[in-house]
Amino acid sequence: MRIKDSLYIDDSVLWTSRRGRIVVLKKWIAEIMEMAHNNLGHFGRRGTLDIIYQRIYWPRMSKTVQTWNKSCRKCAEYNSPSSNFESKVVKLMYESLVIKRLRTSTYLPKYDGITERANRTIVQMPSKTLETDAE
Repeated sequence: MRIKDSLYIDDSVLWTSRRGRIVVLKKWIAEIMEMAHNNLGHFGRRGTLDIIYQRIYWPRMSKTVQTWNKSCRKCAEYNSPSSNFESKVVKLMYESLVIKRLRTSTYLPKYDGITERANRTIVQMPSKTLETDAE
């Protein structure tokens, strides 16, 4: 039974006419995303879309996949930081001050021990200085 030019029902299942994909209900999208992205290897937006697009359809599917991938913590842990923070000015500053830039994940600061230790020292310095001066 044809519902719209691009949709039809066959055996109580809603299909798209183009490419013959199943149209899924909104309540199943999270489960499908969990399987297609999380369980099959965190392939990113394009890879996840390729997996889903073969057999399934829902409105604004590309946007859903993009949002899911951006909020995936595991993907964020393994992706390198954005190159947006590497302007020419910053690169020149690093060179002139002989600074070696280290890349770490924003979600895993434990891997950046040197910076964490330096930050702790910087925070403690004023406190220790004030305590010494007060004595």
